[in-house]
Amino acid sequence: MKRRAWLASVAASGLAGVAAPAWPQSRPRTVGFLGPPVPDVDGRSALDELQAGLRQLGWSDDQLRFEVRLPGVYESREAAKSRLAVLARELVAAKADVIVALSDGSAQAVKAATSTIPIVFLVDRPVESGLVASLAAPGGNATGVTFHVDLLTAKRMQLLKQAVPGVARVAYLSTNSADGDANARAAARTLGLDLELVPVERAAALEAAITSRPELDAWVVEDYFLLMSNQKRIVELIARTRRPAVYSSNDWVRVGGLMSYCDDHSGLARATARYVDRILRGARPAQLPVEEPVRFVLALNLTTARAIGLAFPPSLLVQADEVIR
Repeated sequence: MKRRAWLASVAASGLAGVAAPAWPQSRPRTVGFLGPPVPDVDGRSALDELQAGLRQLGWSDDQLRFEVRLPGVYESREAAKSRLAVLARELVAAKADVIVALSDGSAQAVKAATSTIPIVFLVDRPVESGLVASLAAPGGNATGVTFHVDLLTAKRMQLLKQAVPGVARVAYLSTNSADGDANARAAARTLGLDLELVPVERAAALEAAITSRPELDAWVVEDYFLLMSNQKRIVELIARTRRPAVYSSNDWVRVGGLMSYCDDHSGLARATARYVDRILRGARPAQLPVEEPVRFVLALNLTTARAIGLAFPPSLLVQADEVIR
């Protein structure tokens, strides 16, 4: 998040302005890090943000030791889940003082592996997935930062209708997430759209799933790990159909996607550093409220719009936070 938004959210959650107890530096503290099962660059950049944030909070390189596990990309949800479980157990065996988990799957794996080591997560549904009892009072050994993925689906569909007023039949690229599919159906009903779920569970099925539906007017694509792992491929396949699409993060727009609406993801990984800092200085995860985003970003790609013969209306352009020309 931008600095002003971050400070506001920290103040609201009670993490700012509270003196944390000093941690005795008799030995380096061990920070475990379990990345998401998406392209390696995502895990690396998040790790860089975390380490930079901890340095800003006064932790020197000789005071911290990092145990890093980056799962890589997996063809199926089952393969990713199995690999994450193995890596989570490795971090527990390494006697980490705190473990940072950067996806729902990663956090679930660590939670299953330990009920005592503090967990700092970056996930989208911590309450629904059972990671915490509530955002205000997490309970247990986990807390962190949350963001919205499919909870913003209705807003994305609304913006899609604003960009393409005649849109009627919409495809929702799905990975068979029950919550995501239910949210998409509810959003489509509210907006008067005819929704078709297009389930894909393996990367090899993407081309057939996308290119075999010429009757559909537009696409809605979320940030599930299988889809994120194939961003460029999905954008290219949808471009072949010459149909508009709305995505759930501006990363998609930067690789050629038409438009996106999402939480402001900038600095979210760095925000986890504040939780790690507090925990290493003695705070209990159960008493640290989960932070929510306070800013949202609309991104538009004018080059892609021109390629499919679409002109964004001025009413949408004035709302855009990021415009790629």
